[in-house]
Amino acid sequence: MKTATIIIALLIILFFILFIYFLINSNGDIIKYRVIYSEDEEESDILKEDLHHSKKKCNKVCKQEFCDEYQTQMIKYDLCKECKKENKCYDPNKGLCTPCHSGQTCESLYGCGDEQPKNPLDNYCKKCWL
Repeated sequence: MKTATIIIALLIILFFILFIYFLINSNGDIIKYRVIYSEDEEESDILKEDLHHSKKKCNKVCKQEFCDEYQTQMIKYDLCKECKKENKCYDPNKGLCTPCHSGQTCESLYGCGDEQPKNPLDNYCKKCWL
């Protein structure tokens, strides 16, 4: 009976030693949590970050006016794509999604042929949109 209590006491002490070791070596990351964004919030944050990052790089290679024009074209293209999700067309004059009157795609209106506007860094600072 005495050996059983000694074994239990040793197991409890071993458990506390392992627990304390885990606390010390966890670097304060014991409790992990996950932040869940709504789709709109996450997409807009990613879009803002991408545009800011690409504008910074663009200014190092191309003229400021060209980079601004590319950024404006990308915004129009992205807004057009958002309107297409609602089966509508983007009206740049009103800045709203309106019922479509023509069968043109976002790529033909705001892109480069059959694709989205090309990044100036990948296109040697050449304008490929209208």
